[in-house]
Amino acid sequence: MEAKAASVCAAAAAVAAGFYIYFGPATPERKSNKRGLCAGLYNIGNTCFMNSIFQGLASLQSFVMWLEGYCWEYGEKKEQVRLGNVLGDLLKELNLEWNDDEAALTARPLIQVLHHHGWVITPDQQDAHEFFQVLFSTLEDEMGQLPAVLDFNRIATFEKEKDETDGSAVHRNHTPVLRRCSRRRSPFRGLIASQLVCKTCLTKSPVRFDGCDSLSLSLPPTIQIGLSIEDLLRQFVCSETVNAVECKECARKENQQNETKSTFVKRLTIGKVPQCLCIHIQRTYWHTDGIPYKNTMYIKYPEYLNLAPFMYMPAASSPRKFRLDVPFPYSGASTPEGSITPTNTNDLKAELGQLLTSSLLSSFSFSRQNSETRTRTVYRLTAVTAHLGDVNDGHYVTYRRFEPSNSSKPSLWVYTSDDVVETATLDQVLSCNAYMLFYERCPAGFEFEPLFDKIDEEVTKNFGFADDQD
Repeated sequence: MEAKAASVCAAAAAVAAGFYIYFGPATPERKSNKRGLCAGLYNIGNTCFMNSIFQGLASLQSFVMWLEGYCWEYGEKKEQVRLGNVLGDLLKELNLEWNDDEAALTARPLIQVLHHHGWVITPDQQDAHEFFQVLFSTLEDEMGQLPAVLDFNRIATFEKEKDETDGSAVHRNHTPVLRRCSRRRSPFRGLIASQLVCKTCLTKSPVRFDGCDSLSLSLPPTIQIGLSIEDLLRQFVCSETVNAVECKECARKENQQNETKSTFVKRLTIGKVPQCLCIHIQRTYWHTDGIPYKNTMYIKYPEYLNLAPFMYMPAASSPRKFRLDVPFPYSGASTPEGSITPTNTNDLKAELGQLLTSSLLSSFSFSRQNSETRTRTVYRLTAVTAHLGDVNDGHYVTYRRFEPSNSSKPSLWVYTSDDVVETATLDQVLSCNAYMLFYERCPAGFEFEPLFDKIDEEVTKNFGFADDQD
């Protein structure tokens, strides 16, 4: 009897907590923020994992613009309100410059929309990356309800079918809304290329491309000092051995009717770069006894990241040797070939030590070479989400770029922790123990020379010599 009563009490507590998240409170107390910054987000019951993702997404201008073009008309019923509309409205408000010291918004409408989509969000501490996946899975579901626009007849047929089933087709004066029905891929959608190569006959399987919205990178099992995000990317694309794979070519050469088992080499690369890049650093691991723990290893990451060395190269333009040439700075880990390949930027930093500001030299993961190639594969950091605490409890915060309303002013970094918003420096951002990184691809023709000139000026100012001196 006591066990049954305890179960009832626990269920009642869970329901009450759910109502707390879903409906209130309306205006929690909060600290004052500085004027002229973005708004914060109320924590309405362990929702810091949501707030951190919303602030990170708001920093990506191309994603906000995509949502504006993605949004469809609201349905007649409340259940038909789309996540794309509500999310777009919230992100636009998060990019406004507020002059109210108490400026804070609520994400409750988004929770309600996710609830209508069948998601159950409990009051317990959740994972920010899992919530990121929930958002984009829901957006994919919404886009899947409308076909890509090919012609008038297809849209008209689709709307007729929807009207016959549940009457939820969107009409305006009884004509199809062509502009609102266009289905476009998310700016986060990239392609991962995978290929198998037989070690015996060197036969290559067809390249397979799989879609992904984020890159999840693993940490090494032992603590290593000086690891960078490029090192984790090298490990991601590093070749691995796959045993006992059937090889038709080996069987043909050996004149065997049954397919021969062979050892293959599998390699992952980035097949298509997205407009917006989300990198997830996996930090939860398990001891041999099954107890989870958090890996707090610091990983360096640059303000500007070049993905070119990790891209899939067609056979016509790639070396015949199955290897990876990575011209990134060495930061404490060997390349897959076991060699060390430092670049000019890293050599300069090694010689100058830490005398130059870390935010200046660590902002670059590439040299002046290959300027034509990197315009399509270079990304600028826009937000960093970090988890404070241990594996079972903690708090999510986000550093993000914010564009002032005055276009003549440069963008600035802000620290957001639920409804608290404060200014931050690039040094603070780059020293953060990141859990998720948000990058946005630099526009075509983006000039890097002024950034390198800034390094030259810093070198000259601190050491009294220039690059062209003997």
